[in-house]
Amino acid sequence: MKAAFETAEATGFFGEREQQRVWARTPISQRLVLIRKLRHAIAARCHDFTAAIDRDPAETLVSEVLPLADACRYLERRAETILKSKWLDGHGRPGWLSGTEIEIRREPFGIVLVIGPGNYPLFLPGVQAIQALAAGNAVVVKPGRGGLRSMELLAGCARAAGFPQGLFSVTGEDPDHARRAVEAGVDKVILTGSHATGMSVMSQLASFGTPAVMELSGFDPVFVREGADLGLVIKAVRFGLQLNSGQTCIAPKIVYASPSVALELQERF
Repeated sequence: MKAAFETAEATGFFGEREQQRVWARTPISQRLVLIRKLRHAIAARCHDFTAAIDRDPAETLVSEVLPLADACRYLERRAETILKSKWLDGHGRPGWLSGTEIEIRREPFGIVLVIGPGNYPLFLPGVQAIQALAAGNAVVVKPGRGGLRSMELLAGCARAAGFPQGLFSVTGEDPDHARRAVEAGVDKVILTGSHATGMSVMSQLASFGTPAVMELSGFDPVFVREGADLGLVIKAVRFGLQLNSGQTCIAPKIVYASPSVALELQERF
């Protein structure tokens, strides 16, 4: 896998681009048949996925494997509608645009680089990769820390499901792989990571004009209203803090409440 990817880098993803062009012309209905087969392959190897991630197997199954399979099912049901071309009506259009027709077309970018995080090494980059594939792109995944085995398993599931060779590539975990992929000419980058990582990647992308979508962690609040069931609030906050040892982007970071409610919460926590 590593040698094949390094060859792809050296040739500017020539082979992958040829495969992607063919894949982009494949009807969405046929792409979704392979997404369904991929979901079945993920389910069949669920125990391999839980063994590949250094975490409690039950938690991995619930927070990584099952949501990934569910993301496949969502695409099976909704991707064709989401990706179809749409004509915009004239409502709200300025007068100087009257008489014009506007059509929105969902066209593949080409080769999408997915830079994964270490907190959910299967689910987050896996969902992003599968969505990119469904939209007609080829995918290169640079796994986060500890995510190489699970990503290689997912790529194997994609091959078993019938995805053409070259559509789903996996690099090593070293950040240098992402840098070299950008230099080789990927067409879009999807990144989940820290603010510092995002700034570093954006500075490189600016040199190439490569578009990106980035989720750079969060600072999620909990708002507690007067009269709320504080027992339930405490259970929910504790669950959010403990899930994946607190390494969850949408885990609660701060609680807002009136002084009296805040005092009671502090006493009961």
